[in-house]
Amino acid sequence: MDGIYNALKSGGKVLLQMGGYGNAKDIFKALDVTIKKYEDYFNNFESPYTFHTEEFYKKLLNQYRFKDYDVKLVKKDMIHKDIDAFKGWLRTTWFPYTDQLPENLREEFLDDLVQNYLKLVPLDSSNRVHIDMVRLEVMVEKE
Repeated sequence: MDGIYNALKSGGKVLLQMGGYGNAKDIFKALDVTIKKYEDYFNNFESPYTFHTEEFYKKLLNQYRFKDYDVKLVKKDMIHKDIDAFKGWLRTTWFPYTDQLPENLREEFLDDLVQNYLKLVPLDSSNRVHIDMVRLEVMVEKE
């Protein structure tokens, strides 16, 4: 936040968007189940993803002399047209998890993750995959 505050001129504004508290919660539930099968590869692994609450960011912003700010969590429904699209998103977004595995196990891990997720959140009537996402939007204005 120091860098943003120092970069803004008086009256300057910035809008930040990032994953917020509760983001992709069912993905994390499916990951917890999936990882059990591959636990030898996840010793001491910590997720690099952190999703903060509104309160966390409000406390952070109160440490600076912003004229005004607005912080809110916004729910989004991410839709993938089919299982292959969903698996592609998992492959490119959740690589900190797949990178824990030898290359020859990564596709199997993704297949297991897809199946575990679909047990929690079944396909819709058009065979699309839905993911409950939460965005944290932060708008600040410097004095």
